[in-house]
Amino acid sequence: MANLGSLAREARDSCTLYPVTCTPKYGMSLTAMILVTRINKISQFYVNEDMIEFIEETPDTIISLNTGKKIAIMETAIDVVEKIRDEKIRVRKATEF
Repeated sequence: MANLGSLAREARDSCTLYPVTCTPKYGMSLTAMILVTRINKISQFYVNEDMIEFIEETPDTIISLNTGKKIAIMETAIDVVEKIRDEKIRVRKATEF
């Protein structure tokens, strides 16, 4: 398995590694994305953590996005916060090359 530094260099060079996004005009921007599971326990998807406005447990965990959309997920609020923290650390390390 490649280390994060080589993955970041690959993303910088090829602009194809998810969740790194590249824009030709402005260069590379790193976006922290977290994997969550829908309440139906079947489908998983990535959420851009910058779009999360707040997370509540009522008793299901609901992520409210800054667009107004609400998403019910299986993970607890603590799990989501930990995923965000871990992803921010990973992205920060990936930019150290």
